[in-house]
Amino acid sequence: MDKEDIVLDSSGATLFRAVESAPFKDGLLPYFLRANDYVPDVKDFAAAFCIGIKGYANPQDNAVKERLIDFAYTLARQLKERCRTDLIAACMFKIWGKNIDGIDSDTDRSAVLRIFAGKRSLFSHYFGLYAVRTCGTPITVYCPCEEGNYVEYSDQNNVLTVPIDKYDIPSGFFLPGFDYRFGDRWLRRAVRDGVNERFNPELSEYRNPIWMA
Repeated sequence: MDKEDIVLDSSGATLFRAVESAPFKDGLLPYFLRANDYVPDVKDFAAAFCIGIKGYANPQDNAVKERLIDFAYTLARQLKERCRTDLIAACMFKIWGKNIDGIDSDTDRSAVLRIFAGKRSLFSHYFGLYAVRTCGTPITVYCPCEEGNYVEYSDQNNVLTVPIDKYDIPSGFFLPGFDYRFGDRWLRRAVRDGVNERFNPELSEYRNPIWMA
């Protein structure tokens, strides 16, 4: 991979930064490696990369979007091949009940592009990865508006309701630039708790927050 392929935009955002970001490295990837039935696809990778480098801040920059999607396809193909050929990985995924063929590395590109049609579709897909339908606690997420990088609270198009397991929130859920409500309370802080995130921490844990309103 040469420098031209690594650099994504004029701000210095790179593919390495996308991979190192909390939405992918600390959120999506570890969640995939847990003993559950979740298997990511190209759409999930591309969305996590875009959120990780705040690629949604300049939606008109199509070159960034295209490079992120290309990289998501490459990563999905290589991950699928590695899981098939590495004996240890194959055994572990079998124990965890993972269907490696479920890693869709041939997703129709038009389906991926639909996620990037606007901020609403991108945020809906990304936060949908955290949704727990059976025992979820509804968290209201206020997202940056379509026409700017600020939250417009009166516009319901920028509001999502995400049912989460509040005791098991993978990293990457609490993001700078977003606001969150739990019932009638605005959330003010979140901290890292092992491999997860937790909101409303004890006073003694305020020293190392991962997100603050």
